[in-house]
Amino acid sequence: MVARLLYGERLWEEIDRLAHGSRSLTAAVAFVGARSDRLFKWPRDVTLVADLSEAQVREGASYARGALRLLRKGIRVSEYSSLHAKVLLFDKRAVIGSMNLSEESRHRLEEAAVVVRARKEVESVRRYVRRLLNDATPLSEEVLRARARREPRRVPRRPVRPKKARSAHLADRVWLLPTGQDHEETPAERRRARQEARRLVQEHGIPDERELVWYFQCGADIYRRARGGDWCFCWWRSEKHRPLGSFEGPYRVVQPVDLGARFRERR
Repeated sequence: MVARLLYGERLWEEIDRLAHGSRSLTAAVAFVGARSDRLFKWPRDVTLVADLSEAQVREGASYARGALRLLRKGIRVSEYSSLHAKVLLFDKRAVIGSMNLSEESRHRLEEAAVVVRARKEVESVRRYVRRLLNDATPLSEEVLRARARREPRRVPRRPVRPKKARSAHLADRVWLLPTGQDHEETPAERRRARQEARRLVQEHGIPDERELVWYFQCGADIYRRARGGDWCFCWWRSEKHRPLGSFEGPYRVVQPVDLGARFRERR
């Protein structure tokens, strides 16, 4: 087989496997997330080239602080303005697709990619990333720190008024939410989820829409029983983090969200 198409969680499981079994990785991707160092176990010898230009950093498309985390792990980081490719070149395999090196790309977006196995094609990918690196500009820690200070501070659209605490406790309840990708999600449900996310951001002044990801990944009980003021932790199940998985949060519940009867039944 020359190449195969993977998507969703299966794609990231394959990237995990390749990263674990390879000594080197050259990543040419458009954008870098704020915590890209946590996406998978990085090989020993890694080179990253991405669009970390000041314009993209100012817009919040690419995170200089994410690249800075990688640099401090010993990863070589270079900038290539206008880069929009998404290529991961491992020892004997290449992954070419839609994914960026970001938490949103791994945990929220539906990504797809082709895994190239044929030696001739892998060498072609190797020549391409070498050309990018020849034209790219290496970035130092000093430059990345300066650009990280220019990243946008997400200001709420309307002031958030703190609620009066009913007691000295942190919250009435804390939820532990098992989450995972919904492969049966319909386009209508996906649109509904985005509409609800925009509404919650506008009505409650949520500074970062990523704090709402758990609304669209968790089980049905949260829609019936959660109330504003609760806290929740997300448990992401994956092959990489067996047997415990990985945790994110805590996130504050502003109000329950119902995405429809079919969504509840699947969950």
